[in-house]
Amino acid sequence: MNKVLGLILVICFSLIIVGCGAPEQEQTFAPSTAPVTVSEKTIPTAEQAEIKPAEPEKWLLDSKITTVIDKADSVTSVEYDYYKFVKGASSKESMHALLKGTKMKQKLPRRAGTFTKETDYDTIYIDMSQKTATAYCESVKTCNDITNKVELNYDSLLLDSPLDLLKTITDAKLVGSEMREGYDAIKLEDIYNGKNRRIWLYTYTGLPSRYEYYDPETTEVLGAVEYLNYITNRVKDSDFVPLQP
Repeated sequence: MNKVLGLILVICFSLIIVGCGAPEQEQTFAPSTAPVTVSEKTIPTAEQAEIKPAEPEKWLLDSKITTVIDKADSVTSVEYDYYKFVKGASSKESMHALLKGTKMKQKLPRRAGTFTKETDYDTIYIDMSQKTATAYCESVKTCNDITNKVELNYDSLLLDSPLDLLKTITDAKLVGSEMREGYDAIKLEDIYNGKNRRIWLYTYTGLPSRYEYYDPETTEVLGAVEYLNYITNRVKDSDFVPLQP
């Protein structure tokens, strides 16, 4: 019995020695000597870090707008009354205009006053392809000299035709519809040459009824142009022949 007990004690003592064994060797990690690289994309340049101004709001032309504008493609000639208002001006500018192709005729209102040979005229014949303008005084009742003929500076003329206006509408939003001079019209808003602008287009012809520039903060109108009393596709080539040679 004593032998058995002794044998058990020997076995247990041996197991304790094996289990406790030598301690594990401590692991050490040497720092890497390889160079650390950083992608250039992770570090913005001064230009990239610069805060850029927000882009102005852009609107794609709605199909309801382009459908109306496209109707003006059928207009080969147009006759209309023109009125221009500018804030602070003492009066409106006005004229009766005829337009066909590159030819325009402007009939100016005859006002009371004293006229020199250079200012005594009431009708201007304009060739936009040649950039020429010749003025005559054609009213027998009001002209001092119906044979008067004056060559004008083309660049100083007020051309501003309704068809030219349509070409400037490239980025606008539809904001509503209204009646203009008894006809249906759509109302647009855009920013043109840095100015806030509203435009009304007749839905039947696609021609503009009015456009205006306004202050976006106060909505005050700063200037406006109206095209009234349209007659389309009835202007003749003979309308651009002066009454005198």
